[in-house]
Amino acid sequence: MAADIWKALAEMERRGERGALAIVIEARGSTPRDVGSKMVVREDGTVVGSVGGGAFEKDTVELALKAIQEGKPLRKRFLLEDDLKMRCGGVMEVYVEPVNPKQKLVVFGAGHVGSAVARVGTLLGFHTVVVDNRPGFATAERIPEAHEWLEGNYLEIARSLETDENTYVVIVTHGHGHDDEILQAVVNKPLAYLGMIGSRRKVKSAFDKLREIGVPEAAIQRVRAPMGLDIGAETPEEIAVSVAAEMVAVRRGAEVAHLAMRERVLGK
Repeated sequence: MAADIWKALAEMERRGERGALAIVIEARGSTPRDVGSKMVVREDGTVVGSVGGGAFEKDTVELALKAIQEGKPLRKRFLLEDDLKMRCGGVMEVYVEPVNPKQKLVVFGAGHVGSAVARVGTLLGFHTVVVDNRPGFATAERIPEAHEWLEGNYLEIARSLETDENTYVVIVTHGHGHDDEILQAVVNKPLAYLGMIGSRRKVKSAFDKLREIGVPEAAIQRVRAPMGLDIGAETPEEIAVSVAAEMVAVRRGAEVAHLAMRERVLGK
């Protein structure tokens, strides 16, 4: 049974699926399961394992679905007879830990800045993917901290990129033309974060091109360009810290610092 639990968790991680792990942390008196009993609850309500069946397990599944939705651990204590009308009459408490897929960071451009962003991103717990069209740049030898390395045509990779609300994309290639085509390919995809490096003039030009091809204004406004928090960064490593700080702000829902910087840079 334990092997099935860990196998299910590993499979959810591989597929990027959300779920929760429920663990019995108290069991006194007559109870259907002992302390340490575990159950995985997927987002669709299906389960692997068991914490006891019956009304207790039903309520545990509901608690797990709430934990998944709220994104935070929950615990609840049950008097089995009084609360659930279960004749066994014991006391059980369950702890539920939500299991969220690892957020993915895709860095287009494996030069000095891109390499630094990838390294910091991995330290922050992202599943990091580096992309470059130049032979020998997006490699494990140059950026061993990354998890995946893609070499090929930027536009083709950008168009085929599978994304969701846990995907962060950073555009820092070696050419404005590459940056523009990648931006145009991903701007309408579901993303948590989309950032592009560049001067005020470059950003304005890129945004104008997006409008020319009919990209909705709401999609354009979510592009963080120039990306990063305003910390006076100059070196690739400092820029990476600036960008990483902005991604953390997005992750945690604190975005005021970036918006203030963007208004100054773009003169809005």
